[in-house]
Amino acid sequence: MIRFALCISLSVTLFDFTASAAVLYGVDESGPNRLLAIDSSTGVASVASPFVAIPSFRTTGLAFSPDGTLFSVSGGFGGPQQLVSADIDTGTVNVVGTHGLSGVTSLAFNDNGELFAFDIVNDLFVTIDPTTAATTVIAASSLPVQSLAFAPDGTLFASLNSSPDVLFTIDTATGAGTAVGSLGFTGVRGLAFDGSGNLFGSDLETDQLISIDTTTGLGTAIGSFGLGNGPLVNVASLAFRGAPVPEPSSIASSCAMIMLGLAARRRRQRSRSS
Repeated sequence: MIRFALCISLSVTLFDFTASAAVLYGVDESGPNRLLAIDSSTGVASVASPFVAIPSFRTTGLAFSPDGTLFSVSGGFGGPQQLVSADIDTGTVNVVGTHGLSGVTSLAFNDNGELFAFDIVNDLFVTIDPTTAATTVIAASSLPVQSLAFAPDGTLFASLNSSPDVLFTIDTATGAGTAVGSLGFTGVRGLAFDGSGNLFGSDLETDQLISIDTTTGLGTAIGSFGLGNGPLVNVASLAFRGAPVPEPSSIASSCAMIMLGLAARRRRQRSRSS
């Protein structure tokens, strides 16, 4: 019983570590598309290390794949856009390819590694192949989606441009949207969930990080983005990167090793006492 409890404790510790290690990132589009690390409790941002320069004068969308690779869209509206990936541990940026769209505003990965996007120029809800940048149209959609984020339970949320902006849920099979409620802000251009299901947003109008109630849609200010030299502007994309979650097989192996070690120790103690 003690050995079993120790294995359970190990499993909980591993999963707690991955949740606490999640880091919120954003892109400052006001200058050289700097990748920022953001304190989700205060909103204060700092330039991520190593420095990652996303190519292009405008970056839209930010999403981490399940394996921790960062993806974004490079290029302005009306022209060809490219899907790019980045290893934020080394600063290496790779151009995956041109996806054939011209108005992508947002990206979001589900747990299966499928990458979803909205193109508000061509009114399309699509998936993008993260290895080739090839697109597959799910549905035509005229929803003015500015940002996307998957909740831990698999629900896709979106912020829609309005006055004020509105929080929606999106049906990934049809692209249909359902209104949750007013966000109370007029410049929400980034959404991101942490591992506990808390939703955060970046508001361009006030240059600050906000928390969002997913049941009502209402946003609450957390704090201003700032690097000590004035407010940042155009933090228009957000994404959480969590530490890799241990596979169940890895946890089982760790438990097995602990139990074998304890059994061997017990046998040695018995042999000494006999």
